[in-house]
Amino acid sequence: MNSRSTSPLVTPQLNQDLLQIRGGTEDVGKDNGPPINIEISARWNTLLKTGLETDIRNQLVKRNPAPSNCTLQAPKLNPEAKMPAGDSAIKRDDRLFVIQNQIGACLAAIGKSLTILLSEEETETDKKLEALEALGDAGRLLCDVHHVQSETRRALITINLNKDFKDTLENSSIGEWLFGDQLSNRLVEAKALVKSSQLKKKNRNLSPRLRTDSRII
Repeated sequence: MNSRSTSPLVTPQLNQDLLQIRGGTEDVGKDNGPPINIEISARWNTLLKTGLETDIRNQLVKRNPAPSNCTLQAPKLNPEAKMPAGDSAIKRDDRLFVIQNQIGACLAAIGKSLTILLSEEETETDKKLEALEALGDAGRLLCDVHHVQSETRRALITINLNKDFKDTLENSSIGEWLFGDQLSNRLVEAKALVKSSQLKKKNRNLSPRLRTDSRII
């Protein structure tokens, strides 16, 4: 009676090309970039889930003040726009103001890094150029977020305002103040234009005789 051997089953190894076709155990989307440093990744992933403690957040913002030659602070809300906006809009703006200042601190930190890298006397290597490009991209993206936050705040403040007042605010440029400098003067000018326009419209609706009489008077 012939006995069959019971040797262990050997699983053939698939070559790397076949494994690539089948897909890896961790599929990475096409839009993903190369992995970052594992220590940075671990810390960022934790923060993405839990956020920063208030004390740490305030400390980091304070440690990265805005540079003297670049306006990175959140624009302050003009008192003229604050009065008619309402409590609800002002509270929302206060929250956005804090977030915007945090973004400003990020930009200040990036700007500091770029300045240090650019001021080094050593010859720039490919890695240094790569770091500069990445920091530059981050700075531009954060600048865009900073701008969007300003626009969001402006929209929230002006949502319930009358058209003439709203138009004046929306046509202003963002700077140190959310609705630009010298807002009071521009509001006075806008009111004068509205009043003049209303007077002209009223005169057009008068009969020719009444317009003549009013000129005589």
